Amino acid sequence: MRTKKTQTKNSTNKIRGFFLLMAQLLLYLQKKFKTMTKEEKTLLFNDLSSRAPYGVKVKTSSGAWEVIGAYKSFYGGNVYERVLTKCDEEGRHNDYPIEAVKPYLRPMSSMTEEEYQEFGYDVLRYSPREFDWLNAHHFDYRGRIEKGLAIEAPEGMYKAE
Repeated sequence: MRTKKTQTKNSTNKIRGFFLLMAQLLLYLQKKFKTMTKEEKTLLFNDLSSRAPYGVKVKTSSGAWEVIGAYKSFYGGNVYERVLTKCDEEGRHNDYPIEAVKPYLRPMSSMTEEEYQEFGYDVLRYSPREFDWLNAHHFDYRGRIEKGLAIEAPEGMYKAE
């Protein structure tokens, strides 16, 4: 037979467990539906604009698509950053707000020895040629993955150039 003290302790544990679960759910939802700051939108827009000529892919609500370009539209005194993606071989495309896409990028740590030699890696300075090479090979040299603005590309997503 349970005592009143044991029943109270069990009830308290259940309540604590419930609130812990709710706190975890709230953190998950905040992370999943986090609103991008203006600075984050600008960072992502500029990054995608420089990577678009190299076939960078982005995750969207409808799958992974190659970026055609990024542009800004003006309406009602507001500026909206948008991303165009390919959808099929006929050239049809989708148009997404910048906050609805995340590029697939490769971490710098995934650079192979051959790529390292080809790049001529110099941490002290990057020339325009080196930035182009990093963009063409989809490396995250700006730390977008750590900031939550990009996703680590699955191995083999980008074919060897």
